[in-house]
Amino acid sequence: MFVALSILALLLSSLPRSTKTISTLLTTLLASTTILALHSLLQLTVLYSATFLPTYMQTKSFTPTGSPLTTAALLALGLFLSLSLLRHLPHRVGYYLTLATSFLHTVALVALVAMMLPGQALAPILLPYSASWSVTLDALKTLRSLTFGVGFANFPTFFTQTKPLFLNTTSLWNTLPQTATSELLQFLATTGILGLATFLLLPFSFLRYHSDSPTTTILLRLMWATLFLFIFLPGSLPLFTLFFILLGLLGSTDQTWEISSRPVRLTLVTLALIFVGASVYFLSLFVRAELSLQKAQLALQNNDAKTLYEQSLKAVTLLPTMTNYRLSYSRVNLSLATAISQNPSLSDEQKTQISQLLSQAIREAKAATSLTPQSSLAWQNLGSLYRNLINVAQGSDQFAVSAYAQAVSLDPANPALRIEFGGLLYQLAQLTTDNTQKIQLLNRAVQEFSTAIQLKKDYANGYYNLAKAYELAENYQLAYNSLQTALTYLDPASADYAQVTQELEGLKAKLPTASASPAPSPSPTTTLATPSPLPTPLATPSPLPTPLPGGPIELPTTN
Repeated sequence: MFVALSILALLLSSLPRSTKTISTLLTTLLASTTILALHSLLQLTVLYSATFLPTYMQTKSFTPTGSPLTTAALLALGLFLSLSLLRHLPHRVGYYLTLATSFLHTVALVALVAMMLPGQALAPILLPYSASWSVTLDALKTLRSLTFGVGFANFPTFFTQTKPLFLNTTSLWNTLPQTATSELLQFLATTGILGLATFLLLPFSFLRYHSDSPTTTILLRLMWATLFLFIFLPGSLPLFTLFFILLGLLGSTDQTWEISSRPVRLTLVTLALIFVGASVYFLSLFVRAELSLQKAQLALQNNDAKTLYEQSLKAVTLLPTMTNYRLSYSRVNLSLATAISQNPSLSDEQKTQISQLLSQAIREAKAATSLTPQSSLAWQNLGSLYRNLINVAQGSDQFAVSAYAQAVSLDPANPALRIEFGGLLYQLAQLTTDNTQKIQLLNRAVQEFSTAIQLKKDYANGYYNLAKAYELAENYQLAYNSLQTALTYLDPASADYAQVTQELEGLKAKLPTASASPAPSPSPTTTLATPSPLPTPLATPSPLPTPLPGGPIELPTTN
């Protein structure tokens, strides 16, 4: 993206600068943000409930920019532009039109920001600045990453490896951010000092720039305003496109020049056409793949298995290097295989279909781990896939344990992942008939559950699963104590609280009389206080798949 935008800025800088060109750009930009402001108001009040629109547009969060936060940033820039223009316009029709657009921008911006306040429907999910800064500092610890960063698209992967532990005490404890909250911190972490310095070189080259032209001055101020937003907000394609267009126009000169050599002209035109053609081609691939994925989601909602499979496959075919598409396609194959396997009397053809679908699911999941070997999410998906094949395909249990272990090593501060891995070990301990192996598996499960509650002290589900592991190991006292702790983090009015209270009564019968203590009853103060929210539904691990009629399926060899 940045290569394409840099070339765009370079091409714009080669054009002769004129007041008319800049005025046309500013007018177009103001008209665009005015339309965006009008759409935002309509979307928040009317369009979100319009049944004639596609389903994905029937929500207050829909916006042409892709994000309410980006829309708010563009509206702020549009308001800044309109107010700047008002200072230089005579009191005629144009002045009053611009004044009206300023009012429209203000109303839309206030309405949108009000919906984005904490606790509101459009509140953005952003890392605290302290967390972004912490991850950035971790990214700069080696000389190589200090200079070149950890890689453009590697922030989510690096975040899982260096996640600040204090996030587990916030509502973001189970969130995987795609970017830092500040785009400049994002640049520093992913491209290093060299990348950040290169990005800032062009705008700071205009630091002493002065022009007598009001339109050029407005252009310069708009560029600085956009850069200012990058300090406090994550970047996006619309913001970066605007920023590089402004840089390109500011870099142009009043002089015109002409290339007299025909071969040189042909070469430049050819290179420009190749660049434009390549950009359009790859952009069309991305758009088509995203549309296919959207059609697949709609097919899933409509229980249209054929369309779901075909559109998911099409997305992978169009962009085979996109990890998310591979992950989605692997899950689709597993879901279809699971659906077919529900038939109590499977035919040979259906068994073949199941085998092929499972083979494809494993192939795509492995491809995702090959494309992004440092992605915990990819390894977690592979582990979950093999977990769903236990009792269905031989050897899946060991593959599942190995994949989950790799996922945990790449995301060590994720309590939910620890619970998932511990749940797998707990299930395998239930299946084995070897007492030594059972003890080993339970010890590992207890270790994962214990680590989860160390990472998140108020994790009720962690204490609950730890109690289940202790109970299976016949350590009833520790199981009882863990259930008591889980109870303190539950809402006394919830069904989970009643369930744990009942299970405590059942465990009490297995304890020596002297060891049993009554379940804690909340004091009046505790009853009146707001309980900590349950991070996830209280549940033991889901049961493993039922063996298929006719025995395990032999999976084809996958690469």
